[in-house]
Amino acid sequence: TFGNSFLDQSQELAAFTSLWTLSSSHHSIG
Repeated sequence: TFGNSFLDQSQELAAFTSLWTLSSSHHSIG
């Protein structure tokens, strides 16, 4: 269960980071 939770957190963190990076880049360009 710990492994699954860790994996879920990693995926959420990755998705959040990707979204933040995309927004940040778009904001900088804009």
